[in-house]
Formats: sequence, structure tokens, C-alpha cells
Amino acid sequence: MAYDVHVPERILGELTDATGSGDLLSAAAALVLQAVHHLTTHDHDVDHQSDDPLEYSLDRGESDCIWLANELGADLFLTAEFNTTNYLFINLALNDRNILCTTPHILCTLAARAVLPAEYVAAALTYYVETKGWDAQYVAHLRQRYLP
Repeated sequence: MAYDVHVPERILGELTDATGSGDLLSAAAALVLQAVHHLTTHDHDVDHQSDDPLEYSLDRGESDCIWLANELGADLFLTAEFNTTNYLFINLALNDRNILCTTPHILCTLAARAVLPAEYVAAALTYYVETKGWDAQYVAHLRQRYLP
């Protein structure tokens, strides 16, 4: 199944800021920016929304994404916040729709469908477990289920 991917412009700025350091996160951000022509970008300001998700202590990028997902009635919501309390707050802010999907799950699914090389996904998962505190048990389960 294919999806139309919508993203707030603020996120593109965050991706641009993440490039240039030479680490795996930088490389991943650069790859997304190379595919920006496949994304639909939106320039909205979450401050003008009546259901401002910032009350949940989420950052501007997360808040803009939540607002956009609710506005569009998104089928899925992708986040890297699964290993924090923010995951729970994002889930609350998504208008009680069960559409939240974690980054490691998406990466593994893309590898299983040969959209991304399994070696790249395996390296990315290792990087995020070691540097960003992603839950090793959860990631191991995904590796076993999706990666060869």
C-alpha cells in the first residue's frame, strides 16, 4: 500500500539542521531531504490552533505534525518518540485515533518490503539503540520479525 506523505515545513527545517555531522542521523536526514519532492509540505502555525498540543509539553515540530495529522484525518502518524513519555502524549493528542506508528517499525517494514536495504535498517536500528536510548528489547523483536 502506498501513502501520500504530508509534513509540516518546520520538520524539513529540523531535517536540514540534522544534516552535515556525518553520523547516521545526518545521513538519514539527508536521504529524506533528497526525497522531498515526494512529500506534500504544509506551512501551518500551531499557535493558532484551538486544540494546541503544546499543552502536553511537546516540541513545535511534534505539535505541528499532530495538528496536521488531525486536520487531514491521517491514516498513520510516524514518530521517533516511542521510547519516551512523549509517545503517550502524542497518542492523546491524535484525537483518540489509533494511528501512531514508531520509526523502528516503519524502518523494518520498509526493509522487509525491499524499499530500504536491510543492512541500512540494521545499522540505523543499532545506532538509535546505542545513541538515542531506543528500547533494545522492542528493536530486537522487530529485527527478529522483519529482518533476514
